[in-house]
Amino acid sequence: MQQPQTMPTDRDIPRQAGVLPYRRSEHGLDILLVTSSTRKRWIIPKGNIESQLGELESARQEAFEEAGIRGSIRRVPIGSYVHVGTGGPSEVIVYAMEVQTLLNTWPEACDRRREWMRIQAARDRILEPDLQRLLLEFAEDAL
Repeated sequence: MQQPQTMPTDRDIPRQAGVLPYRRSEHGLDILLVTSSTRKRWIIPKGNIESQLGELESARQEAFEEAGIRGSIRRVPIGSYVHVGTGGPSEVIVYAMEVQTLLNTWPEACDRRREWMRIQAARDRILEPDLQRLLLEFAEDAL
C-alpha cells in the first residue's frame, strides 16, 4: 500500500536569499530580472544562504554573482516565496536592492541574461505567483 505524500512544512524546506533589484527611472520603477542558469526562465538573483554570511550578505553575494549588480539593500526583507527548482522547493527570503552599479562583467555573465523591465513586464515574465504578488506589493509601496 502506497503511503500518502505529506506537504513539507516550513522547517522541512531549505531557505535561500535573494534580491529584488530596482531603479527609479522617468517611467517610474524598473525591475532587473535575470535568467535561470538551467531553464532560462526569468527570476530574481537568489541562492543558498551561506552560514558565514547570513541571509542579507548571501543575498548581496548572489546579486553580484548572478546579475553583476551592487547597490543599497534594505535590511528588512520585503517578504518570501516558495521556489520549486530542480532540487525541490525552497523558501526564498527577498530583500529589496536599489541598484547603484551595473557591472560589465560578472561571475555568471556567460550563463545568464539580465534585463531591466517595467513592473508589468517583469510580473508577466515571472512564473511564480507568490513572487509576482511580492513584486506588485513592493511596487505599490515604493511608488
